[in-house]
Amino acid sequence: GKLFVHCIKDRTPTTIEVIMGKSLVNKLLVSLEKMPIPDTKEATMQGRQAYEIGLEKLEEFKGDPKTLLAALRIFQTCNSQPYVFGGVAMTLVLASREQDGTYFQGGLDAAMAWLEKAQAQALDIVIINMIEAYIYIYSNRFDDARLILDYLSDIESNNLYVMQAEIAYWQHQKKLDEAAQWYQKAIDTADNVPRKLRLRNRLGDCYLELGQDDKALEI
Repeated sequence: GKLFVHCIKDRTPTTIEVIMGKSLVNKLLVSLEKMPIPDTKEATMQGRQAYEIGLEKLEEFKGDPKTLLAALRIFQTCNSQPYVFGGVAMTLVLASREQDGTYFQGGLDAAMAWLEKAQAQALDIVIINMIEAYIYIYSNRFDDARLILDYLSDIESNNLYVMQAEIAYWQHQKKLDEAAQWYQKAIDTADNVPRKLRLRNRLGDCYLELGQDDKALEI
């Protein structure tokens, strides 16, 4: 459990550094070089279950690197290369966000490299391939993201992870009305109360940003 701990201890006596974006990604990449890789190359059911637990942990991320580190520790338990690689990729996507809301391209490129490792082992897993949409979204490659999202929706139209990628697609373009519609679909699809509550809170923030205070209070 101490593999990534040094990532969050970059403090000096006189200043507190906000570790995110480029600085966080670079620290994670150093630590990831030491991460043990499981021997199992197949996508296993145990791996999928641990992977989904890790993804749900990532949904709690609000800027605290400890959340990402906790998710990485979960992904390490997948014991399945595609899911470990996919989990690392998604973690790097979230870590790449800078304070101003832009994304560090080096982090997104690193995420793509890990994703390609996952896809090389297991090509057609929707909950892994949805990461590619996020990488394109945050690289402002919206046409490429749209192609991926449409393709994945054709395969699994009610997949919660694809719906959440749709939210990111519209929200990152500041098209909040469309994002709100996808939030509602995701809330209806979510399979547990904590996840529904997180989505409701984020939908409320979306309505506030739209100036629709009444709707925000109704959530």
